[in-house]
Amino acid sequence: MDRLADHRRLGTYRAAYRQSMSVAALAGFSGGGALFHWVRPRAASLDPVAVARAARAVQVPAGSLPNGSGLAFRPPGWPDAGANLRAADVIWEWMAPGRRQVTWPSQFTAAPIAAIPLAR
Repeated sequence: MDRLADHRRLGTYRAAYRQSMSVAALAGFSGGGALFHWVRPRAASLDPVAVARAARAVQVPAGSLPNGSGLAFRPPGWPDAGANLRAADVIWEWMAPGRRQVTWPSQFTAAPIAAIPLAR
């Protein structure tokens, strides 16, 4: 995928909706982009088995998708078959009531880790 084109699409979303994509929207955007850019062109047909075979064959480096993920699916026969081994994982922290931010890993950090005082 073209990172500049992805950046432009994210900017278009931000302009249209006056906010950044939610985590769920960004995951869907990234997954859809991966499907249409890397997987579908390699699938022999639109048959689910052919698409799944193509998806398992695709290797995309971590950081290549707009959400920071890549693609490398665990093959059948493993306990975690079908898991994306290059999915980006993050840790969220509640910064205030109703407001949370990604605090780890550093390449996705939107706010530093902060101690929140708790009422006793």
